[in-house]
Amino acid sequence: QSITEISDGMFVFCEALEQIHIPETVTFIGDLAFARCYALEEVVIPDSVTLIEDKAFTYCTGLTRVTLGSGLEELQYEAFRKCTALTEITFRGSAPAFTHYAYGKSDDAFDGLYADERLRMAALKKYDSLKDVVLN
Repeated sequence: QSITEISDGMFVFCEALEQIHIPETVTFIGDLAFARCYALEEVVIPDSVTLIEDKAFTYCTGLTRVTLGSGLEELQYEAFRKCTALTEITFRGSAPAFTHYAYGKSDDAFDGLYADERLRMAALKKYDSLKDVVLN
């Protein structure tokens, strides 16, 4: 039987985890699923994944590259928060809906904007190390 989801906290604090292979059968990545996997360097999300929940990859401080599959519909709250080495994000499809600062904290600088404009503008805010964002 194939795995269809990576549940909440499934790999949290797997500090030595360097690689993950997410099969095409997975459609959902839960809250804190890979949080604090400090040695993780690259993540490729398959096209089958439609939802990445809150803080799924938070504090993956070794993470440098993320590829998001074309099926991704929603990237939730701070999914990649404190991924301080992140330099490249590739969207294989359209950019997904961002739910409340998917990539990090915001501040009051966006108060004059409508909610969805704030979210889209702040989604990649405060990533000093980010060098490439590729929209395919």
